[in-house]
Amino acid sequence: MLTPMALYIVISAFLVMCVSFAGVAFVQRNLSAVLARNLKILVAFAAGVFAVLSYSLFDEAIGIGISLPVLLFSALGGALFLETADRLIPHEHHHHGTEHDHPHGRVDAHRMLLGDAVHNIADGIILVPAFLADVWIGIGTVAGIILHELVQEIAEFFVLKEAGYTTKEALVRNFVVSSTIFIGVILAFSVARVEEFEAPLLAFGAGGFTYILLRDLLPSIVGSVRKDGHAPQFAAAALIGAGILLGIQTFMAR
Repeated sequence: MLTPMALYIVISAFLVMCVSFAGVAFVQRNLSAVLARNLKILVAFAAGVFAVLSYSLFDEAIGIGISLPVLLFSALGGALFLETADRLIPHEHHHHGTEHDHPHGRVDAHRMLLGDAVHNIADGIILVPAFLADVWIGIGTVAGIILHELVQEIAEFFVLKEAGYTTKEALVRNFVVSSTIFIGVILAFSVARVEEFEAPLLAFGAGGFTYILLRDLLPSIVGSVRKDGHAPQFAAAALIGAGILLGIQTFMAR
């Protein structure tokens, strides 16, 4: 029988999987317009959440008593794991919006799905130590992953559509690929049984979130500001995201 914490993790992983259906929202005209207007602000909000999560996971790892070399090595491992996933996807296909420079073919779509599968495994690995550290850090981690995946899954839906897949085929492929998150969950559970590996797993997750923040979210925000302006709105969204998560963690720690 699953423990309550294991059940939380399984439910969280399934919720992340369900985000793979986000692309269908763009089939609905009214909802599509709302999402298209707010996707870039959502990226900024997610950046604030990810910044707090990175700090929280590093802080928990240090609190357990991890050495500096192991901390840095584990964090670098988390970053390199996600870098591997990104390298499986051609750079021009890694979007945070719905505009594309050119049509995508089946080869592009298959490479994208392979990269997404590796990325989802990393998400599963990150979920486990976050919940083991603190249930509220785990919930914040789920929220951060969902925010990031929401934007990414919408972009991937359009790549699949451009590659010639029907709406149903695109959604099914996204959902099946998203199930690889459970591979990461199983791997992390296996490693987490060894007490000495808990802190390195936390650092791995912190490194992964830091990578997404620095390599993915911040460049997207900077590009949007240079193109469209509205820097105060992006800054406010990031601060709100960070403030909400910090507020929850502070309140629940009392």
